[in-house]
Amino acid sequence: MKNSTYSNALAVASEKYFLGNERINRMTGATPEEALGILAEVDFGGGVSVKSPLEFELLIRAEENKLFDFIKEYCTSEAFTEFFITGNDFYNAQAYLRAKYLKVDPEPMLMTEGLIKCAELKEKILVDEYDGFGKELKEALLASDRMFVEHTATGSKIDELFKSALYKRLYVVSKKDSDLKNLYGLKADEINVSLALRKHYEEAEKSFVPGGSFDKNELKAISMGTIDISSVKKNKEKAETLSLAFRAKEENRALSEFEKHSDDLIMEYLLKKKYSSEKIYPFMLYCYYKKRELENVRIVMVGLLNGMSEADIKGRLRKSYEW
Repeated sequence: MKNSTYSNALAVASEKYFLGNERINRMTGATPEEALGILAEVDFGGGVSVKSPLEFELLIRAEENKLFDFIKEYCTSEAFTEFFITGNDFYNAQAYLRAKYLKVDPEPMLMTEGLIKCAELKEKILVDEYDGFGKELKEALLASDRMFVEHTATGSKIDELFKSALYKRLYVVSKKDSDLKNLYGLKADEINVSLALRKHYEEAEKSFVPGGSFDKNELKAISMGTIDISSVKKNKEKAETLSLAFRAKEENRALSEFEKHSDDLIMEYLLKKKYSSEKIYPFMLYCYYKKRELENVRIVMVGLLNGMSEADIKGRLRKSYEW
C-alpha cells in the first residue's frame, strides 16, 4: 500500500539529484558539446549514450521516463498521476492516428509513454478500436477519423481537436482535488486568452477549454479588444495575465512570454506550499520541479544549437527550483 508520508520524504530526498541552478547557468553560456558534458556531471539521461548534441532529446526522454515511473510507483493520488501524465497519452494517440492515415512511421512523433502502453495505442488505433481509452480520447479519435475520411483534416485542426479533448479530460480530473482545480485553471486561462487574442471570437469560441476564471463575455471582449483591464483588477492573477498578453500583442511579439507566465504561476502556487507536509505537496512540487528542469534543458539545448545568445536563452527559462 502506498504511503503519502513515505512518498513525500522520498520526493524531497530525490531533489539532490537535480541539475541545480549553477549547472543550468553554465549551460546557457556553453557550447552544445560542453552543455552535454555538464549534463553528464549528474548522469542526466541515466547512462543513455548520445553521439552528438543533436540527440539531446534522447536524454530528456530517458529522464522523463524515470519521472513517470517514479510517479506511477509512489504517487498516492490517482488524480494527480493522471493529471500529470495523461497528456502524453493524447499526444501519442494523435501520432498513431496520423501514422494510420498518412502511412508514415509514428516513432519520431512519439513522446514518453504515458498511462496507456504505446503498443496498446498502436494496436487499437490501427484497427479503429477505441473502447477503453476514455470518453474524451475516444471522441477525439472518432472525430479525427471522420475528418480524414471526409478529406477535411489539417495538421492544425487535428492538433486543436486533441488539445481540446485533453483539456476536457483534465477538467474532469481536476474536479477531484482543489489543488488540481487551481493548477488547471491557470492553464485554461492561458489557452483561452491566447485563443481570444489570436482569432475572431466565433472561431476562438470553438476551441475554448472549460474551467478557467475568464467567462465568455470577458473572452469576447478580449477578442474584440474592448475589455478594460481595470474590470478584473480585484483578481491579481487575471489582471497580470491580461497585461502580459496585451503587451505581447501590442509589441508584435509571439505569446511565448505570456505562456511562460502561466507556467511560472503554477510553480508559484506550489512554492507557497513548499514547507507543508499536508496531502502530497512535497511530491507534487518535486514532479513540477523535474518537469521544469526538463523543459529548461530543452530550451537551453535548442537555443545553443540555434546560436542564440546567453541572455536570450536565460530569458526563456521556466521558473523552477532556486529561480
